[in-house]
Amino acid sequence: MLGIMNLILSKKSKNFNILYSVVFLSNALSKDRKSQLLITIFVNIFASLSEMLMLALVIPFLNLLINPDSLKNTIFFKDYIINNNINEPISLITPLTLIFIVVIIIATSVRIYCLNLTLRSASDVSIDISSKLYNNILNQTFEEHIKVNSANEIAYLTSYLTKLLNSIIAFLTIFSSGLNCLTIIVLLLFVNSIATSFSILSIILIYLLISKNLSNKLVNYGKIVGTNSKLKVKYLQEGLNSIRDIILDNSYSIFLRKFRNTETLIRKNAIKIKFSQGFTKPAIEGLIYIFIAAFSCITIISTDNSTGLLAFLGVFGVGAKRLIPNIQKVYDSSVILKSNSPQVSKIIELLHAKKKTDINKIKINHNFFSREIRFENVFFKYSTSEDYVLEDINFQIRKGEKIGLVGKTGSGKSTLLDILMTFLSPSSGNIYLDGKSILNSKTRFYSWRALIAHVPQNIFLFDTTIEENITMLSTSEINSKKLKRCLDASQLNNLISNSSNGIKTKIGERGKLLSGGEIQRIAIARALYRDSKVLIFDEATSALDKQTEKDIMESINYFDKDITIISVAHRISSLSNFDRIYKIANKNLKKI
Repeated sequence: MLGIMNLILSKKSKNFNILYSVVFLSNALSKDRKSQLLITIFVNIFASLSEMLMLALVIPFLNLLINPDSLKNTIFFKDYIINNNINEPISLITPLTLIFIVVIIIATSVRIYCLNLTLRSASDVSIDISSKLYNNILNQTFEEHIKVNSANEIAYLTSYLTKLLNSIIAFLTIFSSGLNCLTIIVLLLFVNSIATSFSILSIILIYLLISKNLSNKLVNYGKIVGTNSKLKVKYLQEGLNSIRDIILDNSYSIFLRKFRNTETLIRKNAIKIKFSQGFTKPAIEGLIYIFIAAFSCITIISTDNSTGLLAFLGVFGVGAKRLIPNIQKVYDSSVILKSNSPQVSKIIELLHAKKKTDINKIKINHNFFSREIRFENVFFKYSTSEDYVLEDINFQIRKGEKIGLVGKTGSGKSTLLDILMTFLSPSSGNIYLDGKSILNSKTRFYSWRALIAHVPQNIFLFDTTIEENITMLSTSEINSKKLKRCLDASQLNNLISNSSNGIKTKIGERGKLLSGGEIQRIAIARALYRDSKVLIFDEATSALDKQTEKDIMESINYFDKDITIISVAHRISSLSNFDRIYKIANKNLKKI
């Protein structure tokens, strides 16, 4: 039995497994969220029972209207009529109507509350899972990040999560509507077992045949929608980020064609999924009408019992009116689950990612770096390549030194910096901080990382103010004195004084309202504001003129004499005041 369960729940299964998905997602939820879902389930059960009670009262109510004396033979009212010496059952019409109305009000109120609770529960579950998914994506290793297209990750966190929310709602709908179907069928079986059995079995058989025929098609439609959703984000990013080239080359039609092709595939397959949901309802309704006509005809001919027939048709009509929409909801939800299965499977795969170290639980020691950081026999190659990018790297950086790195494009300068910043781990060799390895000690590893501030080649600025881009904090948390020192050191005072709102001036998406040099100076100010003891510049002053670059470096020295600087530059002249300069060539490091 255990082996069977393991097979069912195996995450390695290539097919979408609803049971596994439900178990996995429920395990990913907090206790409060699980409790919320249990309450939702119990409310759904109560709603189904109230629905059953409402339909059960239809029988005596219709009998009372059509043939009042028939209540004497009704199991629910026979004893009551005898014990209370009621000679005229028609006198029960007022209390029975009031009871019927009260039950309808209760059942309707419960259904409305149940719908609201179901949607809120699905939304809350989706929020929890989306937050966890975003956390997992952010906490990937640097090497994992560079392997993945950001358009895919955006799609996972937008359209894929929408599919997950729809799937959660669909699963809860299957449960609630399935319960409703069961209670209605039980009641109709009690009224007329033969007619109910025949009609229900016919309806279920039709739905099963349709589902079986559409199953693989729905998965395929879902895959096409998922794949093209990622491509859509990719083409949008490429078009918006290369707008200068598009304008100069007049290449609008190329990007529009790519977008239109993906959008066409998404919408056409979404319509196919929608049609798969919708076409069954009119077909089943037509079948029910045919069955009612045929059954009425046969009953009249064989028994000539028009009164009993009217009562049955009344109950069956009300039951069918409630049953068909619920069966349709179960079917629609199963279509949603099937068509969304590729996206849900991908999200589960991402949620299954190996748990990363919780840095908040590690005690960071800012005093570890008191002497030097040293590379010893470091080799590195990317996991996707057999060739080494760096070989036998040996060098040391003493605290407070200023080290320059030069080399041809593609020689491995940025890779060496990524290793130094712990974004990448050496394939072999070791890195020592004050004589002790940082690779076999999480405390030492993360303490070293916490000392570093990085100003990259491609600087990312937020679409907000100069102030918030430097501090990355809300205004109430900003240290004004430290901010002023950072502005002075990075030569930003002229920019701020010439801006309409000073330091509160918004700089546009990715700083598009600024020059390249202004962007670099804001990035330098951001690094200084962190109080980092190690500054790493990856061609971070390339857009600055020589005098401004010199002034900034002198200001940084004045800002903190103990700051250690490692700077990559194309111009050796910009490293003239550095303690040592190294050149990367032929995968190795040599002092100039």
